Amino acid sequence: MSARGSGYKWWESFLYSSLMSTFFWEYGVEAFAEIPSWQDLVITPVLGSVIGELFFEAKGAIIRNDRRILNSKFLGVTSMILMDPMNEILNGLGYKTKNKIQYYSVIGPIALDPVSQKRIWGLQVAMQF
Repeated sequence: MSARGSGYKWWESFLYSSLMSTFFWEYGVEAFAEIPSWQDLVITPVLGSVIGELFFEAKGAIIRNDRRILNSKFLGVTSMILMDPMNEILNGLGYKTKNKIQYYSVIGPIALDPVSQKRIWGLQVAMQF
């Protein structure tokens, strides 16, 4: 939810949450108590990302509906808190999630060699802060 709320695409969010789940949680925090199993390393990030994407889409629909479910603002706000507690708490404290960094990347011709007039291929990354 945090990655998607910060402007990442669904697949970028999947990579982010998978890496965080694997390295921060499974090999970081939980490694003190148990050895990570293949289910922890595969099933948890994949299902977590799918559920997170469903929650992200549902939260967007609630926001577009004036934060209401069945015409009830209480149900809408409560559902959003249950789906995305950290961002809702931060929003309640006055911190709004913003897209602080926008970027795009392209693999392809990025320049032209002035001598040979041939295309130079590579990876071009553009960032805007």
